[in-house]
Amino acid sequence: MSTFADYAAHGWKLCPIDPGLKGPEMKGWNLPERMVTHPLAAQQLKAGGLCHAYSGTCAIDVDDYELAKIWLLARGVDLNRLFSDPNAVRIKSPRTNAGKLVYAMPLPMPSKKISGGDDGLRTILEFRCGTANGLTVQDVLPPSPHPDKNGIIDGPYEWIGDWRHLPELPRELFDIWNVLVTTQPEAADATPQQEHST
Repeated sequence: MSTFADYAAHGWKLCPIDPGLKGPEMKGWNLPERMVTHPLAAQQLKAGGLCHAYSGTCAIDVDDYELAKIWLLARGVDLNRLFSDPNAVRIKSPRTNAGKLVYAMPLPMPSKKISGGDDGLRTILEFRCGTANGLTVQDVLPPSPHPDKNGIIDGPYEWIGDWRHLPELPRELFDIWNVLVTTQPEAADATPQQEHST
């Protein structure tokens, strides 16, 4: 099983999270100087998050697989193919109809949320990396515990694939993301900084 010390030794920048939460709650957690970077410090963590913009990574966070598949297919992307790619690296939670693909992304991009559902307000998909004001968002890393919607821990997050060898973000996803950033600018403090559902 991979440890937080392994992630730090790999060069990833981490943030501490209280076990059972989906993100850090302290103010300023995503400032560069707040990152956990040394393996000895990282091994003290009980739960932690991967800070994408400082680690050269990003995530495609699927909150509703079926709706996200339709949205992406309309833009020429086959979500089934992305998830079944033998080189894909995923973070799996106990939730069904959801999943998270993790990619290498040397150039940080502001995160973008896609809404849908019957009322058009439910998050179905997120492109996650940085904030509009140049900071980072995070995603909870295995083996952190996963809380259900009532805050009860229902199992750990798990890796599928080798996190040490992340594939690069596919060009087709980068192009969609770039269009979203270009056409949907937002206030610097409006970008989600924490994982909210997966």
